[in-house]
Amino acid sequence: MAHLNELLDSQQNNEYFATHLMSQLPPNKLLLFLGDIYDAEGTGPDDPRAAIIGDMGENLGIALGLASQSGHAGTDTIQPDMVAAWEDDMVALGGQRVILSDGRQGPYGFQLMSNIMGSGEYSTHYLTNYHEALVSWEQEMSPPGSAWNRTAALYTPITGDAFRLDPMTGLMEATARSPEAAATIFSNDEASEYLLTGRPLEGLPPELGEGGGRAASEAIGNAFLAATTGMNPYDPGALPVEYEDVHRRNLDRGLAIMAEAGDDLQPEFREPMAKVFLNHGEEYVQTSGGLDERERPLHKEHLFEVTRQLSRDPDAYALLNSGINAALVESFHHTETFDGEPIDPGDTLSRAGMAVGFLEQARYEALHGELATAESRAVWDARMQYHGWGGIVGQTPYAGDIFQRGVDVWSQKWLDDELERINDGYSLDSKKVSEIRDRQLVALAEEWYEIHPDWAESSESHNTRFGRVGEIHASANLGNNRNS
Repeated sequence: MAHLNELLDSQQNNEYFATHLMSQLPPNKLLLFLGDIYDAEGTGPDDPRAAIIGDMGENLGIALGLASQSGHAGTDTIQPDMVAAWEDDMVALGGQRVILSDGRQGPYGFQLMSNIMGSGEYSTHYLTNYHEALVSWEQEMSPPGSAWNRTAALYTPITGDAFRLDPMTGLMEATARSPEAAATIFSNDEASEYLLTGRPLEGLPPELGEGGGRAASEAIGNAFLAATTGMNPYDPGALPVEYEDVHRRNLDRGLAIMAEAGDDLQPEFREPMAKVFLNHGEEYVQTSGGLDERERPLHKEHLFEVTRQLSRDPDAYALLNSGINAALVESFHHTETFDGEPIDPGDTLSRAGMAVGFLEQARYEALHGELATAESRAVWDARMQYHGWGGIVGQTPYAGDIFQRGVDVWSQKWLDDELERINDGYSLDSKKVSEIRDRQLVALAEEWYEIHPDWAESSESHNTRFGRVGEIHASANLGNNRNS
């Protein structure tokens, strides 16, 4: 097994090896092989093979993903007929239990294949077909997905909790690694609704992911991030891509679905949505800071509700609020509305102030809404005070070079304001946004002046520091009115 793992690891980028491997491992034999090697029957609790088998599964998933992509690579395809037939056969076997070599019933095909898929990048053709078949199959269960739990009574995997009983986890991890497939899957209304809010959690395996939430939900959140940005969230070196219409449509659709869920929105989606908003920073600022509906590329009420939900989590809140400063400064260069209408440079300062007020109102309602308590606010504040926020924003790739330049400068001002608000115990009940976010707003006003000095000097309202700060203060106070 160790030799096989070493071979697979050494050939990760060899598409000819990957395709040959796929041709020699028809789906029925592959599933039997996986069922047998993951089976812990007759082994001790600390079997040394567990780590090797876990690594081997990941490397095998990478190889099969490469073969899948190679079979759909346009003019450079390798054995396309074999690859297509293999993919179709695997999908067809997903809903069947695998009979192990000793005659016992093993997991479903979907469970075994999904456990190795999460590490690979597969073709859009395969992932969309696999997704349709998996959803169709689990929706036949009562409640949907409940049969995945029953495998635990029949089968003990040697890799323990690392073996995911819920096959949606591995599928969505693979989907997140293949942004084109993610965009395709989430472009379907029914699929988006089922994945984001329609999948009944009570019947599913309660498996935890790396973030401490449900593993499948974390993977779905990352897949939605890929579907709206075109970027692989598991690749820290991923470069920003030029957004296509499908990315914006997926964002519009997802916002509507999540906003309707309200307080029932799964907490695992909060941090991915903060990253989505930062990648769509221009749309976020234009919507949250736009006075007129025609200036807003997104639905403002939907945007507010999802911002409110993610603000219930200190990590997601800090990620969005510290990172959005770069988008606010970038917006100073955009002397036009999102629909192309020209505006004065002074309006860009007001727009930024409105956006800051919008964010502060969302935080306030998140911490003072129906589900909030004095205890939950205390826990939230404590996490904000004692969490090491250094580098949190750099964990995710974002569009725009200005992002990295601005994080340390403007976000520190936001953090100073935030910690003072917590230490002094005040909020919108007792102070205006302009008082709560004074350092941040002053820093933004100063940056705005660096970009538009000539226009500012010619403007009676903006030609002094007092005037500029007054303008952004007034806009921030207006922005925290949800009806503005």
